[in-house]
Amino acid sequence: MMKILTSGVSALLLSACAVGPDYKPDLTPPQAEFSKAFAGDHYNAERPGIAADGAWWEVFNDPMLTSLINDAVLHNKDLQAARANVRIARTLRAAAFSKFLPSVDAGGSFERRRASENGAVNLSALQSLGVAQTETNLVQTGFDAGWEIDVFGGTHRVVEAARADLAAADEDRRSVMVSVIAEVARNYAELRGAQARLVLIEKNISLQNETLNLVKAKHQAGLVSELDVTRAQTNLFATKARRPSILANVYASAYRIAVLTGRAPAELIDGLLEASPMPIAPDLVPTGLPSSLLLRRSDVRAAERRLAASSANIGVAKAAFMPKFFLTGSGGYQSVSFAGLFKGASSTWSIGPTVRFPIFQGGRLRADLKRAHAEYDVANAQFEQSVLVAVEDVETSLVRYAQSQLRQRDLAASVSTNTQSAHLARILYERGLSDFLDLLDVERSLVEIEDQYIQSRTQTLVQTIALYKALGGGWAIFEDREGEDRDEGLAIVNGGGSATH
Repeated sequence: MMKILTSGVSALLLSACAVGPDYKPDLTPPQAEFSKAFAGDHYNAERPGIAADGAWWEVFNDPMLTSLINDAVLHNKDLQAARANVRIARTLRAAAFSKFLPSVDAGGSFERRRASENGAVNLSALQSLGVAQTETNLVQTGFDAGWEIDVFGGTHRVVEAARADLAAADEDRRSVMVSVIAEVARNYAELRGAQARLVLIEKNISLQNETLNLVKAKHQAGLVSELDVTRAQTNLFATKARRPSILANVYASAYRIAVLTGRAPAELIDGLLEASPMPIAPDLVPTGLPSSLLLRRSDVRAAERRLAASSANIGVAKAAFMPKFFLTGSGGYQSVSFAGLFKGASSTWSIGPTVRFPIFQGGRLRADLKRAHAEYDVANAQFEQSVLVAVEDVETSLVRYAQSQLRQRDLAASVSTNTQSAHLARILYERGLSDFLDLLDVERSLVEIEDQYIQSRTQTLVQTIALYKALGGGWAIFEDREGEDRDEGLAIVNGGGSATH
């Protein structure tokens, strides 16, 4: 009997097939190359950037920035939550895999029973003859085991979906990491930019103080009117008025960096408030091809894995229509007394197959299948959208990056000419060869242009960081630190198909 049963189970396992679509990932970029509209002869090929796959922030050659990014990857709270989500997904995968294995439960019980003396059997007469008793004990212990044979692959699809969900959670973690790295770099660039603006403001305040003293001296000598003095004072106060908002930006950026690195806002103030030169942005950032971008972008990878999970869930829903085959068994001991419980005569066991076929579920199974198909359509649309958004992000970042480079170069030239004009205007005014309004106008223009130039340098840094973020790299540098297995990696293959329903 056992040989026949074993042979039947083996045949069922060998003939098992997973119902539902077999998912074949497909990632075809919407275009072969990125647009060349941003290119021009203004680039200096001697200052290329680092490819997005590597530690791109090192292109700025700023040890403090690198240190802050390392701290953020270790201690950022959003990233810690993302790691915890990966652990949750891993436990769900383990729970799904457990469906392949038999379940075994052990237990025991004790009962004191009393039968009715007025029932169908005359227990009173039997009791008087010593044949039966109205009150008895029943002691039993043992185990129950059950195993569902995955004939139609429903459990395989459950595990397939769980593995894909785990991979998607891992890609979400990488997306958070990329965002955290970019946010630290962006706030650091804005911090150094604001500090550079403060230095510029202090320089201009000093120069305008000299101008005010010069005008006062001329006024005391009767060479200019008091109106020139008030104009010089107004210009000085206007320049000083720029300082508070810029200082507030310095503190805001420092506070944000502290939080991004998992610290209280004020913990990093002392180290970050010490002025340091602005990082220098590269003139060229290697972008690669859209196909490599989509293999690297974690949001695209996560969307593809969720699409795979949705495809597997269709198989789960289809398997619910099929009969389920179980192999169940139990064994143990049963006795009317504790003394005789573990004797050979008290042993009991049973084993046998069970089949359960769904006949009527009120339309629930069909509704579940329709929902699985609809969820696949949602995931497919989201995946395709993520591909389009990824390419759009890079194209937009490329244009902004290139235009910020051009604007910075033009403003640098404007600062140079305005500096010369201010120097000449001061000499002419000191010699009495020009009106004070000429000097005042040039000084105001210089303050404005120099401030715009510093902001433009900051914006160029920010756009460089935005481009690297759009390219989706940097996360691979820290993968060894995560200490987690990576067996559920992206299963994208170029030129493949998609799930068929």
